[in-house]
Amino acid sequence: MGLTPEVTLYVSIGISVIALYARLKIISPLVNLNVFDFFKTVIMRIIPVVIVSFILPFLVFLSLEESFLKLLLTVMTSILSALITIYYIGLGKAEQEFMNRKLKQFTLKVKA
Repeated sequence: MGLTPEVTLYVSIGISVIALYARLKIISPLVNLNVFDFFKTVIMRIIPVVIVSFILPFLVFLSLEESFLKLLLTVMTSILSALITIYYIGLGKAEQEFMNRKLKQFTLKVKA
């Protein structure tokens, strides 16, 4: 068909958005879910996380020449950037405290 391979990703994202909308329309009356509150608390928290976590890996990607090192550094910065951004921007205080407790339990279990 002459399209670039990235089109499959765009189509997949579009289908996912349509499916999310359909699921919300079906489930919201059954479980008393306010769709506006869902978007405010879930989707609007995701957008800044995506934008901020994208910046550092993108800069690493642009600054290095094509090599295996570029791949490794881009992947590593992507993972670290996503984890840090999710923790500080995507999680609320209660969720951060929960993660801290679970990490402490895990480290104690690993040390034992």
